[in-house]
Amino acid sequence: MLFDISGHIFFVGDKVAPAYRDSWPVLRPLVAGLCVSQLVATLLVYRSNRLHHYLFEKVHEAGYVTVPSPPIMDSLLSVFPAFHGAVLFTLSLGAGLSLFSMAAFWVWDRWLEQNRRCFFALLVMWAGCFIAVNAKGIRPLVTLYFALVPAVVWFTLNRWKRRAQNLKRFRAGLYHILPIAFLAVVWMPQMDRHLFVDIRDHILLSSAMGQKINDFYYRYTLYPAYVFKTFDQKIYNTCDLSLLEEGLAGILRKRLAARDFLDIRDERADLQIESAGKNLVFRCRGKTVFNCPIETFLNDPADTLSIVSKSADSNRFFRWATFISLVFGFPILIYLLVYQSMCFILRTLSKRDKVQGIVSGTCFLMGLATLIAFSHHRATEVTEQNFEAVIASDRWQDRVAGLKFAIDRKTDIARFGTYSEMLNSHHIPERYWLARALRFSRSSSATADLAALLNDPQPNVVCMALQSLGARRDRRFVRVILETIEQSKNWYVQWYGYKAMRKLGWVQKNSA
Repeated sequence: MLFDISGHIFFVGDKVAPAYRDSWPVLRPLVAGLCVSQLVATLLVYRSNRLHHYLFEKVHEAGYVTVPSPPIMDSLLSVFPAFHGAVLFTLSLGAGLSLFSMAAFWVWDRWLEQNRRCFFALLVMWAGCFIAVNAKGIRPLVTLYFALVPAVVWFTLNRWKRRAQNLKRFRAGLYHILPIAFLAVVWMPQMDRHLFVDIRDHILLSSAMGQKINDFYYRYTLYPAYVFKTFDQKIYNTCDLSLLEEGLAGILRKRLAARDFLDIRDERADLQIESAGKNLVFRCRGKTVFNCPIETFLNDPADTLSIVSKSADSNRFFRWATFISLVFGFPILIYLLVYQSMCFILRTLSKRDKVQGIVSGTCFLMGLATLIAFSHHRATEVTEQNFEAVIASDRWQDRVAGLKFAIDRKTDIARFGTYSEMLNSHHIPERYWLARALRFSRSSSATADLAALLNDPQPNVVCMALQSLGARRDRRFVRVILETIEQSKNWYVQWYGYKAMRKLGWVQKNSA
């Protein structure tokens, strides 16, 4: 027998079984790869959570405002947030590695007929991943991730396959791949910097199930994100100035706190700073990442810390692979799961070709229908001439397009009559984009309306209200935002609240 990448097995010379009966043996390596990914990712996130719990606790003990707040901080010690956060790695990097490994095995076994030189070339590529992962320091668990997932997929494929005696059926399997290729081509024009936000607005937030998926993402995304964030990407970092003489440490402490590097006087801090003559030495996890004259740092702390962040970044390849897997691996994974589910549903059809044709065509039409609906929602054209008509439209998608136009033009949305109705809209994306648009309003009521949106039940809306309050530069709302941080049970909301206070000029102070 031989298999194609769509998940089907063809028995050559024997009676051909229905496609749905043969899908599990080829789904097995994919499921095996995802399971291994989930296991290793859970360990990876849990290890990161425990380290950050220690650091956040030290920040709290030092008298700084802590994000996440202590109640959320305690969840870092539980395995469940680590497991839920690991799901995001599994559906992105885990899916990408599993599918790439299956494709590599398929090409090597089917096209290259198990050529040993080509197998060696694949091993070299695999080893290149290990080198890239560990280029700036040994990362055992990340290395294990890139090692185990492909190895398990290949082992499982090799365990369950049988060598085919006839390759003529290879072409018959191509029409299963064509829907994926065609869908990739027709979706390509939708690829822009707004794609993921629009998918969230028009697909996820427009249905009850989608809202649950959205809430899951925003509740647990920061747990895995902290595994590979750089210093520049975190809202604050910890540093240890205990090895500096007190006078210099006092000067640096203020400069560093102003840029969200908080002195906790602990050797496990993100950054350790020492002096060597007239130079400062910056160490990360015991490894020197940068050194410069003290005067250079004092003259431009922001530039120095940016260089330190880049030099200490040991996860660049890890982040890149995760992003690529999210863009390509996750959609293909969803396609395959839908495909096999439909094969199971149509199990009463005994003819394999009929099942495969129906399922392939149906999956393609489903993807095309989703594209048509999605592009229709995105297609509202807004101009200066039709702006007022769009903002008053009966379709919430049109009103959202109008709000985006207002944001791009920095238009005062409060001048239009439908403004008050939008505040109470039942559509989450409309309240979300309204919160963003209010940052540019000169109305005296806009700030109060943003403060009211801080009580919105949807975290996405609260985050945008916080961001807009920060952009309006009204320092009177620092206390309100701080109260929101303390009361919120959502780490993402607290994250946006902290950044909003920093926009208002608030700076961390050690009150211990």
